[in-house]
Amino acid sequence: MYLLSLNASKIHIAALRRPSVEPWILGLRSRLSDSLSMSARQVVDYLDYAVSLNDQEPDGSVVKYAARSIANRLSDDGCRTYCAYLLNLAVHHPVVLPILCNVIEKMPLSIELSLLDILMKRHILYRRSDAVAWGVYLYRLTQNPVPHDIATEIVSSGDCMGMAALLAVREHEDLVESFVESLDVSYQYRLDQYWILIHELDRLGRIAPGDRLAAYVNSTGLEQLRQENVSFLVEPRSRMVDVDEAIDGIDF
Repeated sequence: MYLLSLNASKIHIAALRRPSVEPWILGLRSRLSDSLSMSARQVVDYLDYAVSLNDQEPDGSVVKYAARSIANRLSDDGCRTYCAYLLNLAVHHPVVLPILCNVIEKMPLSIELSLLDILMKRHILYRRSDAVAWGVYLYRLTQNPVPHDIATEIVSSGDCMGMAALLAVREHEDLVESFVESLDVSYQYRLDQYWILIHELDRLGRIAPGDRLAAYVNSTGLEQLRQENVSFLVEPRSRMVDVDEAIDGIDF
């Protein structure tokens, strides 16, 4: 009727019968243990399989799904191995960091701080704000202060949310304040990029009425937020560390 011709390069014939979920999900489900208390060996085997599948589906969904699917199925020994594995995995797959933090919230564990430092430096370098923020939270969960050199690198990178995380845990506030004070007040676009830091420092009383940033606060409505005591940061709760020894010596 419309005199259209078929284009062979744009035609694809697919079978009508297709699974209701992705094949990699079926693969992970088939390997999932029925045990509600997975051992360290079972944890390693399952996560190893997920990492091998991830080569075919490299968007990170596989490892995230796998990590979440067994988070509530861990024995005490399995939990320690799980956390160590995920901390290693998070160096290249930061999507597992929120899951790792959630597990440590429920079962306080020590972690290998040297690896966390390496993880943070990598994600700071590549400007992965979400990973940096979760890393700061992980320091707090395990009752470890954010190292000064890590905080310095976060500030030097200009990562707004990373610095906001430092304010949330009330650490290295002077470094964040110095960064904000160094901003060019004549360049409003630059100030707008860091309005949340300016507001939170103002709310904490670290911007005096006559400060060079006070005019920006007054002209943008941030003063009203301060008067209403509006904060966008919630200080996370800490967890006591029950395990004395750090998790190390596990070869993945």
